[in-house]
Amino acid sequence: MLDLKDIDYVLAVAQYQNVSQAAKSLFISQPALSKYIANLEKRLGVPLFNRSGRQLALTAAGEQYVKYAREIARSADSLREALEQISLQQASSLAVGVVRSGWQQEMPGIVNQLRDRYPDATFHITDTLSIELERKVLDSIFHLGLTTLPPQLPGLESVAIERNHVLLAVPAGSPLARRGVAREGLPFPWIDLHYFENCDYVIQDKNCRMRMIADEVFRQEGFTPKVRLTTQSTFSAMEYASSGVGVCMITDDYISRAPAAGRLRYFCVGEPVAWASFGAIYRKGVALSPLARDFIRLCKAAGRRRTEQGIP
Repeated sequence: MLDLKDIDYVLAVAQYQNVSQAAKSLFISQPALSKYIANLEKRLGVPLFNRSGRQLALTAAGEQYVKYAREIARSADSLREALEQISLQQASSLAVGVVRSGWQQEMPGIVNQLRDRYPDATFHITDTLSIELERKVLDSIFHLGLTTLPPQLPGLESVAIERNHVLLAVPAGSPLARRGVAREGLPFPWIDLHYFENCDYVIQDKNCRMRMIADEVFRQEGFTPKVRLTTQSTFSAMEYASSGVGVCMITDDYISRAPAAGRLRYFCVGEPVAWASFGAIYRKGVALSPLARDFIRLCKAAGRRRTEQGIP
């Protein structure tokens, strides 16, 4: 029995001819995708790909699979579109919580696109902290939330829409800011976090998802930061860091919105380089309205555009 997930994964690998690149496009890990394809081939009883180093080429069975998979994917899209057209009038409002990040600037364009298709719909967009956002999604105050993944609270589903670099933000005048090195494929210089092991840190408190991300980076690096100041907001952390209180951890989607951004220098960290996923969350088991699904679709498109254009 064919699963649309099977089709999406095989088509992605066939397009990129590389599991690592296909995994990035699907917002999953390379090992998870490799395992999934291997299990699918086992179920089908034939190999779909010839493996030669990092390049994958379709076998004869794979070519047939991709041929029909593309037809099925087109038919599934057509069916989805037809059903959503029937249901358009059922969606009248959408309440979305958005963590304070660069994604606020994407909301006007997304809402305007939705207004063209849902002329009678109303929208309620709220900027909030991640933990408060998750609670309000669980309480059905928000239909959706846009936040760093995975969610902390049980009972929530998520859809990834963007990957962000985890960055160390350093005051521009710090001598350590000159130690960064360029690495191919990274939008910012890379720096060894151990240079900052004895530095003061401005750290977000535990109600902020950035704190969990930072704690995981420090755990992998094997040291505990010397915390000089804690704050509830990543934007506030950047302000304190820019004034010289200490260094702080952020993700690159904060840079375009932060007034302090120009007074800081940014560095990728970690081995391997640290990432964080950003996406939409909603209550587990709740059927999303066509309006909510279109909102997620447009967010995914915006995430792809931001990645291609290198928008932080």
